[in-house]
Amino acid sequence: MPTTAIIVLIVVTAVAAGLLAAFVGRRKAPTGFVDLNTLRLLSWGELEILISDYFIREGFVLRSQGGKAVDFVMEKSGRRHLVQCKHWRSRSVDEPEVRDLFGHMAATNAVGAYLLTSGSFTPAAVKFASGKRIELVDGPGLVRMVEEVQQDPSEITQSRL
Repeated sequence: MPTTAIIVLIVVTAVAAGLLAAFVGRRKAPTGFVDLNTLRLLSWGELEILISDYFIREGFVLRSQGGKAVDFVMEKSGRRHLVQCKHWRSRSVDEPEVRDLFGHMAATNAVGAYLLTSGSFTPAAVKFASGKRIELVDGPGLVRMVEEVQQDPSEITQSRL
């Protein structure tokens, strides 16, 4: 094996070990450690754990997890909020997904909702969400959320990961 290939293999192995250690809380990762490619490598379950931890840190109480229409039902100050991670491995989320979430908000009397993706939102999706208490979180926003949790993962997050 050529020397360059060995060095690359060592670097890749070190980065992978650091990523694994950071996500299970063995060490704190520096800011910027997570990127969109890293997020896309996470399993759905791992991403769900990190996102739920973020919202719990923001003062939400997780009321239910999983389901057909939304991924989380949360409450804050006695008011229901919904979280949907839609097409988290695709490039963009379009208006029909936002419209579906808005319909579910009405059906469940939710006061707000969050739609997250590691991609982006089409202009039609952004226009539809405007003024409807739906916060759209794109790839860079999702990276910031996960970095915040990764900096100091709770004991619950560490045990779940």
